[in-house]
Amino acid sequence: MGVQINVPQHAAAQLQACKPSSDAARRNENWRLLCKVLQKAGLGDAAPPELVAAVIHCEDGAAVALLNRVYEALTKRRVQEVRRAAPPQADAPPPPYARGTGVQMVRSMLKGADLVEVGDETTQRNAARAKMAEYEQAHAIGADGLAMRCARGLHSRKLGPELHLAYAMASHVGGGHDGLRRPHVADASLQEERSLAESATRGGGGGGGGGGGGGSSVAASMRVARGPARPVETAAEAALPRVAVKEIQVKQASAAAGSQQCPEVDRTIAHLRGGALASAASLGAHQGGDSAGGGGGGAAAPASIATSRHGHGGVGGSGGGGGGGGGGPPLEGAVAILNACVLRRLSDAELGGDPRAEPIDRFIAAIAADSGAGGSAGRGGRSISGAAAAAAAAAAAAAAAAAAAAPSPARAAAAAVLGELAAQAPALAEAALFCPKQFWRAGGALCAALEALPAAAPAFGAAAEALRALGRHAARREPGAAAALALDFVVARLARLGGEKRAAAMSAVAAFCPGAAAGAAAARRLREAAAPRGVGAARAQCLAALAQWQEQFDDNLLDMYLREATLGLASPSPALRAAAISMLAPVLRRRPAAAPPLLPALRELAAAEPWWAARAALVELAAALLSSGCGGELPAAAAQGLQDVIDAVFHAAAPLPVRRAALRALAPCCPPATLPVFVSVLVALPPAERAALLGGAASAAPPLARSHTSASRVSLADSAGGGGGGGGAAAFRPHRLSTASVSSSAAAATAHRHGGGGGGAGAAAAALPLARVWDGLAIVRCMSSAVAAERPNWLARAQLEVLAAAAESAAAAAAAPGGGGAAAAAELSDALGETLREYLLLALGDAECAAAARAALAAGTCGAVAAADLVADPRFAAAVSLLFGSGGGGSGGGGGGGDAACRRGAVELLRWLCAAGAARDVEDVLLTIVTAHAEQEGGGGDGDEDGDGDMAPLQELLEELQAE
Repeated sequence: MGVQINVPQHAAAQLQACKPSSDAARRNENWRLLCKVLQKAGLGDAAPPELVAAVIHCEDGAAVALLNRVYEALTKRRVQEVRRAAPPQADAPPPPYARGTGVQMVRSMLKGADLVEVGDETTQRNAARAKMAEYEQAHAIGADGLAMRCARGLHSRKLGPELHLAYAMASHVGGGHDGLRRPHVADASLQEERSLAESATRGGGGGGGGGGGGGSSVAASMRVARGPARPVETAAEAALPRVAVKEIQVKQASAAAGSQQCPEVDRTIAHLRGGALASAASLGAHQGGDSAGGGGGGAAAPASIATSRHGHGGVGGSGGGGGGGGGGPPLEGAVAILNACVLRRLSDAELGGDPRAEPIDRFIAAIAADSGAGGSAGRGGRSISGAAAAAAAAAAAAAAAAAAAAPSPARAAAAAVLGELAAQAPALAEAALFCPKQFWRAGGALCAALEALPAAAPAFGAAAEALRALGRHAARREPGAAAALALDFVVARLARLGGEKRAAAMSAVAAFCPGAAAGAAAARRLREAAAPRGVGAARAQCLAALAQWQEQFDDNLLDMYLREATLGLASPSPALRAAAISMLAPVLRRRPAAAPPLLPALRELAAAEPWWAARAALVELAAALLSSGCGGELPAAAAQGLQDVIDAVFHAAAPLPVRRAALRALAPCCPPATLPVFVSVLVALPPAERAALLGGAASAAPPLARSHTSASRVSLADSAGGGGGGGGAAAFRPHRLSTASVSSSAAAATAHRHGGGGGGAGAAAAALPLARVWDGLAIVRCMSSAVAAERPNWLARAQLEVLAAAAESAAAAAAAPGGGGAAAAAELSDALGETLREYLLLALGDAECAAAARAALAAGTCGAVAAADLVADPRFAAAVSLLFGSGGGGSGGGGGGGDAACRRGAVELLRWLCAAGAARDVEDVLLTIVTAHAEQEGGGGDGDEDGDGDMAPLQELLEELQAE
C-alpha cells in the first residue's frame, strides 16, 4: 500500500530524497523525512510513531487514521464516522448456522411426495351447486323465482314452528354428508314454490273456506306440484364406505443423477431413515427421558450403560429403563459411547456431581475442578500488593501440591478413560457424523478435556490422541462432512489453546482436515478465530503448528503459507518472526525453489535475532531443509548458507531452549560438520535435560543396559531380576534387542529426513527421543575420534551416557529388519574397539559410571565374534581381576576391589558374554582369575576371609560353566 501526499513547493518541504521502494529500510527513511516535514509544518502530533509504524506495516485502517488526524489538524474539525451496514455479498459464505446441509432439499422432495387429499364434501357440494344451476337454467327461474323464494321463507315461518323446523333440519340430514342431500332439499323448495304460486293464482279461496276442505285442497295441490316420487338413498347405501379422491404428485429423480449432483442428500436421507428406525426401535426402552444420541438426561441411559460396564463388552450395553434382567435395544449415539467409556473405569460414586447429569459431563467437571484448584488463585485482579501476591502464589502452590498429592478418582483415571475413548474412535466417529448435535457433543467433550488438563499430564496426551483418532476415522468415512463439522464446532475452540497445548490442538485440526482444500479452510478459520487475540501472534503460531501437521498441500495452500511467512519475517514482533520461520519449514521442503530468495533474510536474523524462540526456529528450519530430500535440489551456495545459519545459532553458549530444540532438530540427520558440536552440546547439558532427551533408549535396549541414564540408577542384577549370586539357567538366555519400536521409530525418522511422510510424520519424529532417530554409529565414531585426538585420563559420566545411548541405538538399528545385521554389528564393534574399550573397562570399577560402561560394552558385543574378542583382550581380565580384589599392588582382601553393585554388574556382564557365544572364553578367564587369587591367598598365608568372599560370585559362575 502506498500513500502519496502532494506537498506544495515550500522551503520547509524538502522531499527530494524520497524514493519509492518496497525495501523496509527505504520505507522507514522515507517516512522519517515525511515526519520531519510534518514536524516543521507544525503537524508533528498528527503523525505519532506508532501510527506511522502501523502505516508502514500496512495494518488495517492505519492509513485512514493518519489522513484523518492530518485533516483534523489542518481544518480543526473532527471527522464524522459514518456507519453503514455492510451490503450482503453474493459470494460471501453464509454463517455456520445457515450453511446448506441438504435438509431443505430433502424437505422439498418429501413435501412434493405428500398425498394431497381433497375432501368428499367439497366435491359433492360443487356437484350440487352445478345441478341446481342447471335446473334453474332449464326452468328459467328469474326475478319472479327469487321473489317466490323469499315468499317461501316468509310463508314457512307463518305456517308454524314445526314446518319451519322441518325445513331447517332438511339441510342437516345425512350426518355430516349434506352434499348428497342438498339436491333433494332444493327440489322440495321448488315444489313449495310451485304450490305457493298455485295458491296465489287461486286467490287464496281455500284458506277462507272450511277448515277441513281448505287443508285437503292445499295438500292435494302440493302433491300435484311435487310430481312423481324420486328414488331416495336407503340406509344400507348410506352405510357403504365412501371413496376419498386424492391427488398424488411424485417427483422422481434418477439414482445416478442424485449420487453425482448431491451426494449429501443421499447421506442425509439415509441418516434420516436410520434415525427413524433407531428411534422407533428404542421408543419402548427410553421412556421418560431424551435419547442417548441427543444428550438427554433420562433415567434409562445410565442404567443401560452401567449394565454394559459390568456385563458384556458392547459399547451401548443392554437393558432398558425398567426391569432388571430384560434386554432391550442397545443405546446408540455419541453420548452413549462417551458414557460407556467413562463408566467402564469409574463408578457413579467416584464421579461425584449431580447424578442426574450425563457421566461424561460429570467426568469433565471433575477433572476441570482438579486442574483449576491450583490455578484459580492467580486469576485475581491486577491491583495487588507484593505481599498479597506472594501469599497468593504460596496458596496456589500449596493447593497445587495438595491436588497433585491426592488427586480425585476422576483425575487419577483420566488417562485410562481417554484411552478408552481413543479405542472407541471408529464407533464414536460413526455416531458423531449422524447429525451436527452428535458431533457437537463428542467434539465438545474432548475439547473440554484438553482445556481442563495441564499440558504436562499424561491424560492430556491421551485426550489429544482420542481427538486425533476421532478426526482420522471421521475423515476416512466422510471427509467433507468431517471437515465442515470440525470447522463449525472444534477449530475455533482449539484455536484458544496456547503454549504447550497448541501443537496437540493443531494436530487434531489436521486430523479432521487432511486434504489440501480442507487444510486451507481450516487455516482461514484459524485466522478468523485468532484475529481478536492481539496483533496476530496467536494466529501465526496456530498456522505454523497446523502447517507442521498438515499431510497434503497444493499450490494455493503453499502460496498462502508462504505469503504469511514472508509478512511475518518483516514484522517487528519477535513472536511473529518465530512463527513465520516455523511456518517456512514444511513449505520449503515441498518448494525448494523458494528457499534461495529467503536466505539473506534468514542470515540476518541468525546474526541479529535476540529472542531464543526465533533462533530455535531458525536452526530447526535449516536442519529440516538440510536433512530432507530437498537438500540435494538446493544450490551449493544455498546449502552453505543454511550451514552458516546453524553455526551461528547452535553452539555451547546458546540458551538452553535453543540447544534443546537444535538437538531434536539435528538428531535425524546431523551434517558431518556439525556432529562434533552436536556431541559436545549434548554432553554439556544438565543431567535432567540430557536424560529427557535420551529417555527413549531404555525401552529399546536389553535389560542389561537399561540403567545407563541418570534418571534410572539401578544395578544390573536388580534390572535383570537376579541377586548377587548366579541366576541359574535363566541367566544364560541371551537378551534380544527389541526391534519393533526401533523399526517404527526409524521409519518415522526416515519420513522426517526425506519429507515423504507429510507434516504429521515429521512432527511425530521430532517428538521422539534422540536415541530413536539419530545415527548411533556416527555418534560413536565421532566420540572415538575426539577421544583419540584428546587422550583424556578418563571419560566423564555424561560422555559415557551419551556413548551408551548411541551404542544401543546402533545395535538396535543393526538388529532391525533391513538394518545391516552382522555387518553393521561388526562396524559398531570396530568403532568401540581399541580407543574406547580401554576407557569403558576402566569405568567398570566406578560406581557412578559402571552402568553406562556395561551398557556400551554389551551393545558392542551382540555377536559371538565380538564377545570372544572382548573376552580375549588382556585388559578385560585385568579389569575383572582388579574389580574383585586380586589385582596387582598386593591389594588383598576387599580394600582394592569395587563396591558390591559394581561386582554384581560385572557378573551380569559375564553372563551376557556367555549368552552371546563366548562361554568357553569366559570360563578360561574365570579359571585364570580364580587360580591366581587362590595362589595369592596361599602364598600370603594370612587366610583373609574377605578375599574369599569377593571371589564367591566368580567361583559360582565358574562352577556353572564347568557343569555345562
